[in-house]
Amino acid sequence: MTALAHAVGHKHGSTSVLLVGGADVNVSDNKGRTVLMLVSKGSLDKELILAILEKVSDLNARDREGKTALMLAAKSNNSFLVERILSAGANPNFADEEGKTALMLAAESSCYSDVVQTLIDYHADVNSVDKKGKTALMFASNNVNYRVTQALIRNGANLHMKDEEGNTALMIAAMAPNGAVLQILIDSGAQVDVADNLGRTTLMYSTRNLYEEALQILLQFGANANTIDKEGNTALMFAADNPNEVVVQSLIKSGADVNVVNKDGKTALMLAAKENRNPKVVKALIDASADTNATDRDGKSAIDYASANENEAVLEVFNDE
Repeated sequence: MTALAHAVGHKHGSTSVLLVGGADVNVSDNKGRTVLMLVSKGSLDKELILAILEKVSDLNARDREGKTALMLAAKSNNSFLVERILSAGANPNFADEEGKTALMLAAESSCYSDVVQTLIDYHADVNSVDKKGKTALMFASNNVNYRVTQALIRNGANLHMKDEEGNTALMIAAMAPNGAVLQILIDSGAQVDVADNLGRTTLMYSTRNLYEEALQILLQFGANANTIDKEGNTALMFAADNPNEVVVQSLIKSGADVNVVNKDGKTALMLAAKENRNPKVVKALIDASADTNATDRDGKSAIDYASANENEAVLEVFNDE
């Protein structure tokens, strides 16, 4: 590491002295990071940043991870440097070793929307995909970043794109603790009942959520509670191990069939008895006429699984029936 790089990395006052002395800003350290890259993560005086920027010979230089100074500035939410690097001619669409662009890194790091908007203003491709097929919109959805999601949609982000596993931004948003991003995606035209490569729908993804807000929104917009995936599982089966009984109750109220059997011969009640320790979930299924005597391919019933689970509260529900 050069003296200048060390001074920048530690926000040392000798930075300006070294610059005046003609220190080379283009030399990289053992991680391939140039002085501009180190500046991207810090908070140096703006005049010093501009002085460094003027001496940079390659704005698109990459570190060992394939990241440019622009990517690092975007990831760090350094809006001043993002705009300055772009105005100096940096390419906003270069990707790192994982295929992530500056826009994806900005969306992924839960930055404010001004960095995202600046990148878009300089022609960042809102629909670029990384090596796993993920877009900036998917990263924003994962971070429950409402403002960034809005900015991306407003500037042409494709709501229907899928990653390599067949996931859409809506599926990712369905697992978030609140429904703000999910709501804006649906309001903007995202398809509710689309399925991934395993046949799993957005509603199924929402049942993994301990909070019921996403599920309620999807049901409100007509999500089909009885769609089955490639293994024969329904949303109710995925909800069977969720300790929040409201999730199961909401699906039942929306017409979910409690006695559907998957490819293993299991019903939602069997799965709940096997995995869930909340007796209210089991009771909700039984109250909805779930068959307590049905057996799976192994010849086991829901009561058998409850016994193996050694959950007295759940067993008590069966005994009360």
